[in-house]
Amino acid sequence: MMQTIGKEFRPQGKLYLGLDGSTPFRQRGMEASARTRSWAIHDGPLKEVLGLEWTPPWMYKLVGKHHRIDTFWGA
Repeated sequence: MMQTIGKEFRPQGKLYLGLDGSTPFRQRGMEASARTRSWAIHDGPLKEVLGLEWTPPWMYKLVGKHHRIDTFWGA
């Protein structure tokens, strides 16, 4: 789910295009930080645009191991 969200916040992605200025939480530029992305997601476009319900992911990292998974482009 996190990789899908990351992909869709890229330019021309569905969540990026959902930043249409219709609410204070859907302003262009919000795709650029984790904090503002989370506000945009909780404002509704995850369900409206992608048809997904938000379920908090279980995220963990093994110490000393790089998994080569990037969920936030440009960070």
